[in-house]
Amino acid sequence: VDQHILMVLRNVRRFMVVEHTHEFPFCSSLIAHFEKPWLLVIAALFHDIAKGRGGDHSELGKADMRKFAKDHVEYESSSSETRHHRSRSSAGVC
Repeated sequence: VDQHILMVLRNVRRFMVVEHTHEFPFCSSLIAHFEKPWLLVIAALFHDIAKGRGGDHSELGKADMRKFAKDHVEYESSSSETRHHRSRSSAGVC
C-alpha cells in the first residue's frame, strides 16, 4: 500500500505539470480546470490510507476524510473525489 500511495501521489502531481500532460491527457485536462487541485491529492491520500483495514476502502476513506475535514468548506468536493475514484479507475481513466 505504501508504494501504491507514492505512485498515486506521483501521478496526481504529473496531472498538474505541463511537461507530463501527454502521459495522462484526460486527467491533466480535468485537473487544469479544478479551482483547488490540491484537494485531489488529499482525496487520493485518504482513499488509499483506508486500504488494508477491511471493508470498502473508498467508503472508509470517505469517512476518514469527513472526520479530517469537518471544519473545512472544501470537504464536500474532496470527499466526492474520494468516493468517485473507483468509477474513474475502473474505466481506465485515472
